[in-house]
Amino acid sequence: MKKVYILFLSVLLGAASYADDIFTQDISALPQTTRAMISKYFPDVGLRGIKIDKEWTSIKEYKVMLADGTALEFAANGVFKAAENVAGLAQSLIPPAVSAYVSENYAGNKIVGIEAKPYGLEVSLSNSTDLKFDKQNKFIGVDD
Repeated sequence: MKKVYILFLSVLLGAASYADDIFTQDISALPQTTRAMISKYFPDVGLRGIKIDKEWTSIKEYKVMLADGTALEFAANGVFKAAENVAGLAQSLIPPAVSAYVSENYAGNKIVGIEAKPYGLEVSLSNSTDLKFDKQNKFIGVDD
């Protein structure tokens, strides 16, 4: 019986922490750095929605969906983590050196995802290839 009670309590607490997530369309719910980044790279794209992921009482991350299908992720402090759009990401979001490398070596492929990593960036292409770039945006390899 004690195990059942513990299991029930864990499920209840898990559901309660999930229920703390916030869904909104109010851009002012985002940190200023996040709003500035969205304004800079997506000035004419509407906002579809925001999910604020919470763990207990603190914010874990922000997930933003734009009207053009772009999904953005930001850390709790507003720092960019990742972007994805199956139709291709906005060129303004891609560092020029990364875009040039992809154009030269993977012609015909779109950049559909970009993620900040400790070593630099991971870029996902429309052919399902993932490329790694260092912090200076130099190609360092293909992710397996």
